[in-house]
Amino acid sequence: HPILHSFPTRRSSDLGEGDNRRLFGQRTVTATPAYISDSGAHGSSSTAWSAVERVVRLDEAILVYTSALSAEVIPRRAFLSAIAFDSFASALEEMRTQGSKRVTGSD
Repeated sequence: HPILHSFPTRRSSDLGEGDNRRLFGQRTVTATPAYISDSGAHGSSSTAWSAVERVVRLDEAILVYTSALSAEVIPRRAFLSAIAFDSFASALEEMRTQGSKRVTGSD
C-alpha cells in the first residue's frame, strides 16, 4: 500500500535564481515499495528506490537523497506528532533498503 503525506513548504525570501515555483506550495509525497514521488501544483517527479542514494532522519526533517546534491525534504512540522514523523521516516528507510536489495539481489 502506498503511504502519502501532504505538507506546505515555506518560501525563502531570496533564492537569487528565478522564482523556483516548483519548490514552494502544497506538496504531496507518495511512497510505495517501488518508488517515491513528489507532486504539487507545478509538477511532479518519481524516483525508483533503487536510485535513491540514502534516507537521512534529522531532528527537523527527513531527507531523501536522489543524488549527491539533491534531496526531497520532508519537514517535521508536516506531521501531527513525533510518532507520525518517526513512523514515516522508518517506512521510507525500509523501502529504501528493500529497493537496494532488489537491485543487488542481496538478502
